[in-house]
Amino acid sequence: MELRNDAFASIVFEKDMNAIVVVWKKIPSEEIYKGVFSQAVIELNSKGADKWLSDIRKQGVVGPSNTKWLQEEILPRAVKAGLRKIAIVVEKDIFKKFYIDNVKTTMSETAEMHYFDNDEEARKWLNS
Repeated sequence: MELRNDAFASIVFEKDMNAIVVVWKKIPSEEIYKGVFSQAVIELNSKGADKWLSDIRKQGVVGPSNTKWLQEEILPRAVKAGLRKIAIVVEKDIFKKFYIDNVKTTMSETAEMHYFDNDEEARKWLNS
């Protein structure tokens, strides 16, 4: 079920996987970044999803203020809503690895998080 589809990102609820899927299409402004994640968490809660798949290959580098906001605002709301597994599809990039490792540290006690270089492996892990 498509929930958002614009020039920056798409958000889809995949019922068979019980997951919110966010695919970034290009580098967002801070406002767009926050808007997409805020909407995705609202949808996660309303659909009762417990998994999240994010394809961030086209998202660009995320700045420290957005990373902090994600860690302090969005992830706790998502976990409270029932999030248990997060799969990230990302290219091999040192800046993205740093961003993901920071986020993963936040999630280590509340939800499982792994990253992959392709969508197929990410989906396989979420369904395991």
